[in-house]
Amino acid sequence: MHRAAWLLLLGACRDPAPAADAGPAVVTESAPSAAIEPRRVEAMPEAGALVNPLCEGLYPSLFETACEVTNAEWAATPAPEAKALVQEAKVSGIAGGGKPSTIGFAIVNKAAKPVALALRFDDRNPGKSLSVIAETIGAQGIYALAPPHVTHAGGLDASAHLHSARIRLLPGGRATALLSVDFTPTERLDKRGDAGLPRALEGNFTLHIGQLLSQAEMGDPATVRLSNGLAK
Repeated sequence: MHRAAWLLLLGACRDPAPAADAGPAVVTESAPSAAIEPRRVEAMPEAGALVNPLCEGLYPSLFETACEVTNAEWAATPAPEAKALVQEAKVSGIAGGGKPSTIGFAIVNKAAKPVALALRFDDRNPGKSLSVIAETIGAQGIYALAPPHVTHAGGLDASAHLHSARIRLLPGGRATALLSVDFTPTERLDKRGDAGLPRALEGNFTLHIGQLLSQAEMGDPATVRLSNGLAK
C-alpha cells in the first residue's frame, strides 16, 4: 500500500484538537460529563491491574464503558513494551453487492506478560475510533471508507459520549470489536485520474483497518484481502 497516503490519513485522524461539533474520534483530556459519575475501577498493586472482570482477561471488548477511569488514571497507564501489541482482522460475513460486510477486529497481546491498555472513544460514533482504507488491485486506487458500524459487547450510556477507559489484556489475549464495513468509498487518497468515486468497490482489493483508540504503538494496520467481495 502507498504508506504515505496511510500516514497522512492516520495523522489527520489523530489531530488532538478536532472541531467541537464533529464528535472527535480520539479526544484530548476532558472532564467527564457532569450528568454521569465515572465508574471507578480500583487499581491493584500490580501496575495496570484491574478488578472488574469485564476489563481484564483474554477477550475483553474494546468498547466496554464499565472500564471507564478518570483522566488521571488514564494518563497514568504505563505504555506497553515495543511490539507487545498488534492489530488483526478477519472477515466473518459478506453481504455482497457493495453492502456492509462483518469483520472481526482485534488488538492482540503478543507479550509474555499482561498489558494495560488505555483507550478513548466517542459512543455517539465509536466507528470513528477506527480507520478503514481500501487499496484496489489492478486499478491501483486507494480509498478511504466511511467509519464502520461497531457492534458493542457492553452497553453504552446514552447520557455520556466521551469515554476514557482502561483494560488489562492477558498474554495471548485479544481485545475485540465486531465491525460492519461498507465498501462505498468516501474519498480517493492517491489522487490519481479525474474519475469520480465508484459507487462500491469491486474486484480484488485489500482493506487496511487501524485503531485510533489508543496512543500505544501497535505496528501496521490489520489487513483483510478480498476478491469480488469474498475473503481470500
